[in-house]
Amino acid sequence: MPITKLKITPRYARYYFFFALVLIALPTIMLKVLPSHAGHVIVSAGKMNYSVFEKSVIYMTQHHGFGAMGIILNKPLNQERQTHYKERFPTIQHFHYGGPVGINQDFFLMVPNKENASGFDVLNGSLLMEKDPSEFNRIIKDEAIASDIRLFAGYSGWGAMQLNREIVRGWWDDIPFDRLYINTKNPDKTWEKALTKVLDEKKSSFEPI
Repeated sequence: MPITKLKITPRYARYYFFFALVLIALPTIMLKVLPSHAGHVIVSAGKMNYSVFEKSVIYMTQHHGFGAMGIILNKPLNQERQTHYKERFPTIQHFHYGGPVGINQDFFLMVPNKENASGFDVLNGSLLMEKDPSEFNRIIKDEAIASDIRLFAGYSGWGAMQLNREIVRGWWDDIPFDRLYINTKNPDKTWEKALTKVLDEKKSSFEPI
């Protein structure tokens, strides 16, 4: 029995083209409706128990319709990886676990910058080292700068609209960034401070005017 091939008429081709455009534009359209959390921190809720993000406070470096990225502020880096980075960059003194994505090859640098409202710039260190080694060396070899740099191994990432869905489900809360949230010695206390800020903001939003 001969196989009948499906013929796409010009009319249906226009429909397919229209729906393809909608799918491509959907993340951008949704971003106009939903806020970006870039520059803020998100705090994991109790629903994140037994997850890699349990009791995490994450600084969001990017958040748009096509995805989101951030670095965990309050998790220490294990001793093996600390030793690895200390040998590579002896001028840097502070090391953190940034997240589960790219943990073995990607690292980010939180470099002090008084001109930035947050007080720092977050740079993709592994990319900078590859694309502009002279600038990378200038940063890490200046001991006055490097002593205040924080290195984050790995990062946290979300696909298109994934973070927005998780926030709607109650997995995360958004609050302004505070340097108090950068803590490797007592990460649980840091999470508690951030969670207290979340609860205070929720309480104030329900107080009568």
